Amino acid sequence: MTSSTFRWTLFALLFFVVPMPFFGLEGSFVPLARLLQLTLTLGVLIGLEGGGGLVGMITGLLLGHVVILGLLLYLGVWLVDRFGLARGPSGLRVAALVILAIGLVAWGVFASPYDSQFHHSNAHASLLELYR
Repeated sequence: MTSSTFRWTLFALLFFVVPMPFFGLEGSFVPLARLLQLTLTLGVLIGLEGGGGLVGMITGLLLGHVVILGLLLYLGVWLVDRFGLARGPSGLRVAALVILAIGLVAWGVFASPYDSQFHHSNAHASLLELYR
């Protein structure tokens, strides 16, 4: 596995699973993919009805939040790859990625680590409830 493939795969895993702080709402933690989903949904609303007022401002804030945290997340992944796993064999990268993926997905499914006001049932959700 090349270094670039490893970085983008790890970034995608963390983008969809790891809860990140959701500014403006104290105690809310959701993955960046969920914030991007909300941003795109509001973008469709802007496309249909216009972006004036509060909807445009919230969409801009959400998009800025996703971009800034996404860049910080990618920087972290790059640093881990560059100064950690890049020095090891390719098989070590694959094994680390598989173990991390299994662990993160199991944690997301069984621990209900996500906390937001945008869930169907209640504020705390598992990975399966989050994207329902």
